Amino acid sequence: MKVEIGESLVSSYLNHVEQCRIIQTNWKVSGNWSMGEQDKSRSKDLFNKIGSSSRFKSIFKNNSFEQLIKQAEIDVLGINTLESSLFAYDIAFHSNGLNYNGNYGTCEVVMKKIFRAIFSAQIYFPEFEIIESCFLTPKANNKLDSMLKDYFDEATELINSEDIIIKYISNNEFFEKIVDPIMSLVSNENDSSELYLRAIKLNQLDRRVSMSKIKNHKISPEKRTKDGMKIGQYVKNSMYNLSQNNQLNKIDISKLQDLSFCKKTLQISYPVLIKKNNSRQDSFGNNRYYKDEIVQGYWLCSQWVEKHWDGYLKWEKDINRG
Repeated sequence: MKVEIGESLVSSYLNHVEQCRIIQTNWKVSGNWSMGEQDKSRSKDLFNKIGSSSRFKSIFKNNSFEQLIKQAEIDVLGINTLESSLFAYDIAFHSNGLNYNGNYGTCEVVMKKIFRAIFSAQIYFPEFEIIESCFLTPKANNKLDSMLKDYFDEATELINSEDIIIKYISNNEFFEKIVDPIMSLVSNENDSSELYLRAIKLNQLDRRVSMSKIKNHKISPEKRTKDGMKIGQYVKNSMYNLSQNNQLNKIDISKLQDLSFCKKTLQISYPVLIKKNNSRQDSFGNNRYYKDEIVQGYWLCSQWVEKHWDGYLKWEKDINRG
């Protein structure tokens, strides 16, 4: 079976950087899978919203929603079970630069991949809170690069959801955000099944290569971690410890149930805690709270993303100080 180096690179990135516990390359929809009506309805509403916009009305051409889903294929699918996040990554590695069918044609192909991955994730993985759909390429000409960034900006505004993240990463940014983080971690990994890591280790055997370039290379990670944990995992662990150590008093718990306080202090759009006799789902049937009882008698909100770090850490510091 042919092994693509780009897919191996993405697999290593999702494994070691995004900490995905489950990864599959060349993920495809099975014709034997059924669609849940509620999940299909939610996804189809987004399909219609995108198809009716002036910018994206030609993206799906004559494809029906059902046809689009049947054609779904994702280069690398990753699942971070601790963060309840799903990553759908497509990569195009063209030595002469990204080009499917001219600049406009390429933009439409890329956006179709991005949207179709979102629809598929919503339908077949509805239990995951966050969907990240990303397109990667190490080389794109300046005009196409600028056009795609504009497309992604408009798509982000149109989707308008904290639960759906779309990204386009190219050129220098591709190496800074995807390749460099892997290079910084490779010395600690010995998994011989990862083709990209094996290629790096082979290159390291060449004594003409200065390893200090790898070891001393400073990387500014796109996503923060604390104690090796990303935001969702860190909050779960932190709240569990605070609860177990009796550091949450009645006033703290009351505040964390107050939406106004949570928005102002933590910039989160849901109460951090709700009583256990309440549903974990919102009015659309989406789970917004972890299934485990992390704080006794309450459900803990699961909708944590990067922008919540500062607010949560400040609140946590104040609790510990008190």
